[in-house]
Amino acid sequence: QDVAKFEAYQAQRAEIRMRQRELKVHAATRTAKAALAAAEFEAFIPQGDALNKLELGKQRLGLSVKPRLAAWAEENARAAREEEERQRALAEKLQREEEARLKKIEDDKAKAEAARLKAIADEEARIAAAKAKADEDARKAEEARVKAEAAAKALEEEKARQAAEKKKREEEALKKLQELPMPPVSPVVPQQAEPPCEGIYC
Repeated sequence: QDVAKFEAYQAQRAEIRMRQRELKVHAATRTAKAALAAAEFEAFIPQGDALNKLELGKQRLGLSVKPRLAAWAEENARAAREEEERQRALAEKLQREEEARLKKIEDDKAKAEAARLKAIADEEARIAAAKAKADEDARKAEEARVKAEAAAKALEEEKARQAAEKKKREEEALKKLQELPMPPVSPVVPQQAEPPCEGIYC
């Protein structure tokens, strides 16, 4: 039992020593870390000051530049809006001009078509009037021909009637002459030819 107690005591004592050494190591580690952190902090102070100064410079520069940048951006935006408005107005103007040009073309085409149709109608009316006049002249000529033929026929009939009447009168006169008594006929004495004239008394 004494040996077992002694061995247990030795083991416990060794564990306590090991624990103490671990505590010392941990303490030394913490001290070293703290010293390193302090050294890093001390070394970072100048860098931090420089960074702070740089950041302050940037902020000051930004405070002086931002209004100018904002004004520049606003000017650019205004110019862009004006350019967009100008382009839009130009596009609308071009569109109106194109629409006016197309409308003028359509109007000219409509006028040309109306003029063509009017010319056709006028020509057709002229042809119809000429045809009507020709028909009227032909009708009048036909009427004149018919009248002339009728007049010629009437004249021929009148001539025939007059000739018939004349023949009838001649026949009646001849018949009357034939009915009259014949007078005595005296003998015909032949005439002697006169002698030719001679001398100064001719």
